[in-house]
Amino acid sequence: VLISAAAFAADYTGTLKYTIGGNPGTLENIVVSIDRTGDNLYKVVIKNVDVSPVLGMSMGDLTAENLKGETVDGVTTINTTDFSLTSSALSSTLFTSSDLTVRFNESKAYVLNKGVILSAYNYELEFGENDFNPSSIDSVDAVSKKDVKQIYSLTGARLNTMQKGINILRLADGRTVKVLKK
Repeated sequence: VLISAAAFAADYTGTLKYTIGGNPGTLENIVVSIDRTGDNLYKVVIKNVDVSPVLGMSMGDLTAENLKGETVDGVTTINTTDFSLTSSALSSTLFTSSDLTVRFNESKAYVLNKGVILSAYNYELEFGENDFNPSSIDSVDAVSKKDVKQIYSLTGARLNTMQKGINILRLADGRTVKVLKK
């Protein structure tokens, strides 16, 4: 799959854990959409945040735009306190967002947003897991043979054993690492 960097757009589906005014909740099958809108600029949308069991109303789609991100080792990170959050269901003036962390790669995303809603309730929204491991040779020391479930070449061909050169290992815990065999 080839994706042009200028036209990057991806949807990630997962669990959103939230706390509003000290009351926790969980939403399943939430979609987070991340679009590249310019050079290292992104738009992040958390879709259909229905927290009515706790807040008595839905937040709708929550959008943060013009977010500056930095990509290192295939993982893009956005860390900011300088952003505005808009809602498709509520007035933007009801939100005071204090910080936003977004991390994503081609296969998964993590979002953490903290702030105040309705001028009175602290809230925290957390989507996904912040468990991005490096996919470099530095992480190989912690990989044992029993952890390796599949081996691939750089062209994507499945291998029975590691070959000389770079091999891609899919591990039992779902991680993928690249290994150089001399």
